[in-house]
Amino acid sequence: MEVVISLQGGGGWPDSSVAPLGTWLGRERELRGRVRRAPAAAPPPAVMGTATDLLTVVLEPGGAATVLAAALVAWVQRRAGNQTVTITRPDGTTLTVAAEHVRGLDARQVNELAQQLARSLEPGEPMPGGEPMPDGEPMPDGEPIPGETARPPAAPAG
Repeated sequence: MEVVISLQGGGGWPDSSVAPLGTWLGRERELRGRVRRAPAAAPPPAVMGTATDLLTVVLEPGGAATVLAAALVAWVQRRAGNQTVTITRPDGTTLTVAAEHVRGLDARQVNELAQQLARSLEPGEPMPGGEPMPDGEPMPDGEPIPGETARPPAAPAG
C-alpha cells in the first residue's frame, strides 16, 4: 500500500517543502527505500495557490506503518510553528496530524496517538471504529484522537 504525505506550514513557517520530513523519515531503518518525493500536485482548477510538494511511502504488513506513525508524530511535535501533515490512504481517506494538537501531549498520549495512527495506516485495516470520524468527534470508545481527522473519499459524480 502506498500512502501520500503532504505538509502545510503555518505560524511563521510558510515553506511547505516536504524535504526535511523526507530526510527525517529516511533516517528510520524500516522506512529506508520506502520514502520518495512525488511530483508536485497542482491545485484544482479555479483554486488559487501553488503546487503542493508530496512524499509517497510504501507500507507493507510488518511494522512499517508503526514506524511511520511514530516518526510523523515526533517530527510534527518538534517543529516550530503550526505544521500539519496530511496522510492520504489509497482509498482517499485522509489522516491529519497538526502540531498545535500534539505539542502539549505527554509521552503516554503521544504513544497512544502514534498507535492509533499506525492502526489506521496498516494495509487493509479500516479506520478506528470501522468508520471515518468527522473532525472533533470522539472515537467510539470515547477517546478523542488529538490532531487526527478522517474524511471519506469524495463520492463519484453522476
